[in-house]
Amino acid sequence: MKSHLEKTIFKDFRKELEGRYGADKAAKIWDAANTEYLRLEASEPDADKQSRSYVFPVVAIYRAVELFEPGEALAVTRAFGTKTGLRLKRLFRRITALPGIPSLMWKNMDKIAAKLSDGYDLENLLVDDHRCFMDVISCPLYEKAKALGTPEAVQMICCMDKEYMNGFRGVDYRRTKSVAEGDECCDYKLTRSCPGEKGMVAEKGKNELKKKTVRTLKGKEIFKEEIAKRISVPKCNKIWRDAHKRLYKMYAGHRDLPKGVSMHTDSFIFPAAAVYLAMKEVDSVMAYDVMKKIMAEKSAKTGKMIAKCCRIPGFRKFFLGMWGPLSHRLFGESAGFKNVFYPKEEGCFRMDIIQCPYHQYLTELGCPELNILFCENDVHAYGHLPGLKFTRTGTIGAGSDRCDFKMELL
Repeated sequence: MKSHLEKTIFKDFRKELEGRYGADKAAKIWDAANTEYLRLEASEPDADKQSRSYVFPVVAIYRAVELFEPGEALAVTRAFGTKTGLRLKRLFRRITALPGIPSLMWKNMDKIAAKLSDGYDLENLLVDDHRCFMDVISCPLYEKAKALGTPEAVQMICCMDKEYMNGFRGVDYRRTKSVAEGDECCDYKLTRSCPGEKGMVAEKGKNELKKKTVRTLKGKEIFKEEIAKRISVPKCNKIWRDAHKRLYKMYAGHRDLPKGVSMHTDSFIFPAAAVYLAMKEVDSVMAYDVMKKIMAEKSAKTGKMIAKCCRIPGFRKFFLGMWGPLSHRLFGESAGFKNVFYPKEEGCFRMDIIQCPYHQYLTELGCPELNILFCENDVHAYGHLPGLKFTRTGTIGAGSDRCDFKMELL
């Protein structure tokens, strides 16, 4: 007999759980999610259809994952949302391939927009024969989940939306913001695309991503050199080809990240994950050892360069003073971090990172164990600077609720 959640669009989430945690734990999480779903329905028998069909299921699933795997619910549910969105994208792609469907959609875009936005608070609405723009400033799904005390659960639906909306032929879709992810609005921009134009743009985009992938991994060949020392050249080359494929897919799946976030993902997070996961297919022990060795060596080399500069009169004070503005720009909210910045002290800089994109994306990609290696980079780079003391007592990658960062003059 089907469980209640298996009658919703989230029925495949159990398979996601089994792939991550194994059949036994997945069954326990799924049972807990069903129990929570029934409890939510019973507590609000007069709830509207949207709440019953979407909000209650995602809230129940989120809470169940969090119960058994604290700290992982957001990444797990977002990953499922993205996968489901991609499946729906392929479906809508086939449907709108039928002759005349795109033209029919645009002919009735005003009616479609009115239907889909019913119940939402909108600003900057513009609908004509080739554009449909709107900013959603209040989403009933998010507001309901917020009222239930689990607003982050709705991000699963946001991830679905961001993918499947790209499946409609004849529509060039752009969205950069989400209320559920902390932005002031969800900005929907749909523009009519000409036949053939979207294909050319897509092909151009693919070529640019391929060049970007090759360029990025060319700068990471120190990892390839280390791999070649441990296994045969043919096996090493096979791993490197796999890393290229993985990195290309990561870039393709995260094209619309904000510039501040992509600065970290595109240059550090995604390349490391691609190389590591490709190695892991061959030898998981070697994979982690190579990553740990090379990342530590590169960071230590950076530390030696800074240490030399520390011998220049006035540099240590300058280096300490730059951390305030630098950390706000490179490790602030625009870059995907959340921080606690402490009041300025003479000869000391302190901050805590309480949300980290490295933890978020490495977990989403299935290699959270790399997170701690990125955390250790700071120790290798700043832990042995003359005249400066770097202190850290815990990191998110190692299981703490924060990464604390303290640098002070000796």
